[in-house]
Amino acid sequence: MTKNKYKVSVIIPSANNFIDIEKCIYALLDQTFIPSEIILIDSFGLGAYDKKQLQARCQSKCPLHIISFSEKLNPGAARNMGVEKASGDFIAFIDIMTIPRINWLSDYLKLINTSKMVDIIWGSTVYAVNNSGLMPYVRDSIYGVNPIRTLPGSIIRKNVFHIVGLFLENVRTGEDSEWMNRTIYLNLVSTASDSVAA
Repeated sequence: MTKNKYKVSVIIPSANNFIDIEKCIYALLDQTFIPSEIILIDSFGLGAYDKKQLQARCQSKCPLHIISFSEKLNPGAARNMGVEKASGDFIAFIDIMTIPRINWLSDYLKLINTSKMVDIIWGSTVYAVNNSGLMPYVRDSIYGVNPIRTLPGSIIRKNVFHIVGLFLENVRTGEDSEWMNRTIYLNLVSTASDSVAA
């Protein structure tokens, strides 16, 4: 586990089942750099026992804050709640179905250490599907097999949100792309890396 001078808050919006949530959180706890906190915005409806189990697992490594919401939230609304709660210098986004490589955070923080001017390091996600049915063809025709730039897997200086604003809350999809486009329009310094998700 690497120590670093930066505090990183990882935000996870979730309307998924306990097994997916658990997998994602365990992958974060196995990082070579452990975040200073994990913020889970739960609109799935985790039970009290499941919450206790997750918090007990995180207790020795980093705090887990669970914000429960009684109805399904759009991803932008969930991410905004996380941004407002985050105490870190940097905010990292991950989605439940995106499992980060073990060195995701440490590799990104090395990039930040070597270039103080970087505001955002974009995530780079590979979409994996099983080889049955039409899914491989859909993936190949839309994304291909190369990593694509995504909000999940990104690390962003917290003060960027004072410049760019928060995510759109009233849309189900595309709020991440719209926010990413705003950062380009405002000429924020960003870079990309291939060290994110499997």
